[in-house]
Amino acid sequence: MWFSLSPVSFSLLSDEEADQEESRFVLLLNTVENGIILARSEPFSFEGKQFIRRRFFLFSKEEPPSVFSVAACEAPKRPGVKKEAPDYLVLENGRFARCSLFVKFPDYLLEGFLHEYSLACDETVILFRALETSHAASIVDKLRRTYEGLSTDRRATSSVLQKAKKLQELAFSVGSTNKLFEIFVYLIYSAPTLEALDELEKQIKKHARGRLCDLQTPRFFQGALYSFKTGFFGASLRPRYTPGSSLRAFFPLIEENVFDEDGVLLGYSTTNAPVFFNPFARNNYNVVILGETGSGKSLTAKILVSGLRKKGIRVLGLDPEDEYVRVADVLGTEAKRITREESLGLDPFKMMREGLLALDEVADILSEFYLEKNEFVPLSNQLRLAIADLKPQDVESFVKQLNIYSKKLYEYISPAIAEPDVRIFSGNPPTVGGNYVFGVKELSGAVGGSRYKILASTLLTVYLQKELFGNYERGLFFVDEAWQFLNFPVTMQVFEAVARKARKYNKAFVFITQKPADVASNQSGRTILEQSATSILFRQRQAAIPILKEIYRLREEEARALIEADTGEGVMRSGNFLLKLRVTPTEEQLRVFSTTGEWMRT
Repeated sequence: MWFSLSPVSFSLLSDEEADQEESRFVLLLNTVENGIILARSEPFSFEGKQFIRRRFFLFSKEEPPSVFSVAACEAPKRPGVKKEAPDYLVLENGRFARCSLFVKFPDYLLEGFLHEYSLACDETVILFRALETSHAASIVDKLRRTYEGLSTDRRATSSVLQKAKKLQELAFSVGSTNKLFEIFVYLIYSAPTLEALDELEKQIKKHARGRLCDLQTPRFFQGALYSFKTGFFGASLRPRYTPGSSLRAFFPLIEENVFDEDGVLLGYSTTNAPVFFNPFARNNYNVVILGETGSGKSLTAKILVSGLRKKGIRVLGLDPEDEYVRVADVLGTEAKRITREESLGLDPFKMMREGLLALDEVADILSEFYLEKNEFVPLSNQLRLAIADLKPQDVESFVKQLNIYSKKLYEYISPAIAEPDVRIFSGNPPTVGGNYVFGVKELSGAVGGSRYKILASTLLTVYLQKELFGNYERGLFFVDEAWQFLNFPVTMQVFEAVARKARKYNKAFVFITQKPADVASNQSGRTILEQSATSILFRQRQAAIPILKEIYRLREEEARALIEADTGEGVMRSGNFLLKLRVTPTEEQLRVFSTTGEWMRT
């Protein structure tokens, strides 16, 4: 049975994270015991450009335990063999191919060294088989006695002495905590002509020698190796024997780019590898985009939103500064600018009856926007009791009932039925049946300024949940300039609720903001940061670095890179991937989406 394997971006992982990934790989081999690890380079085109992506497969007769990130799949599609010569193959696609086997490794291998051959080779193959305990012990003991004998010679090299010591240690652990594996590790590469294939072989072997590895091209075994076999008619290749603990260095599941199915091309990594990102390919679909003003965060969000819209993903957005409503047609959405003259019909009591809000949540919203802070706790408790006792139908009836129930509460809540707040609660809510971006910038000009804007945005977000979570089709909800809501805990709680529910309903939540330290100091904001599977970090001020290090475990070099980053440069952590990202808009995207007028072109 064939299974697909998930790769990781290895170069930016901390030592601890790299160790965890390698340990999982060894545990997988120890569990499966017999099979094939195959890494393939597959070409594809996107918008007229050619790219190479790596895909990773496991072949095993038994399904691995569910603790491993594997998924059953069809056998990888590979060109068949049209002709077999002693030292090369002619494939059905017309290319010439060759299989070269690693026959010697140095005492110390660079971790993940196989990835170095990914650009030159079509495939990297690891055939592995765990030996039965008594057979493994016999092999190790024989090697141990041989090297112990060699080590007694006063002319013995340090390499011999080291191997003798390692074999002594292995003899105690093999068969218990450490399995012995028989492995074949080889490269399959191709070229359009035989001459080009010979030249490619020279370059690959030269690189291997630079790593103190020896590669050989076994004659008459080319077809067998291509078919994942190591012998025929009684003849066979000699395997390498390697303890499970040493297989860490062979960790092949490395991809220094992101190639999600149906992904949006955001830009390139520092190795010029493309980053095709699809939030729906992660364990949860939430995305946080952080960066100071002019760092490129909003343009990146627009590239992501427009790209997903082209793929049929439904989009709803809250746009505090009307950046997105100006380009709504390009995003593939409709623009809805909310003005202070409109009646919005966002009545929290009606939402409570529809199941969008609980009683406590209605009380929290009214308390947040109408009660004085010095009397907040006692009066908010009274407000809860009033809602429970009076069972109001809407805001207007509730305020009128409060005039009799509690003069003090009435004094605080009565502005809700006066201008301008009455416009938020009265009338009918907006019809939302497609893709909309709601611009709320003009609400800041109303009496009450930002408070009025935040209240309307809070209730609008609650109302949109009816649309967001009304089905299980893929959709996306985004909030830009989210820092404007940080001083309103109840609003941040609403955003947190959206983030928590999103994956359950097959939705992605994109949270875009500056001031990461302020977001992290807010309990709900920190939850959003920590629970988002994808974080894209752009240029930051020095003051923001400590909290980002704490949340995202950034190393010093990444932190320094964020401080010094140019517009559009940052660090992307997404699932198993951690890489440096250079967002690269097209000329059209730059012209339409950029808000700063500046962008680094490369």
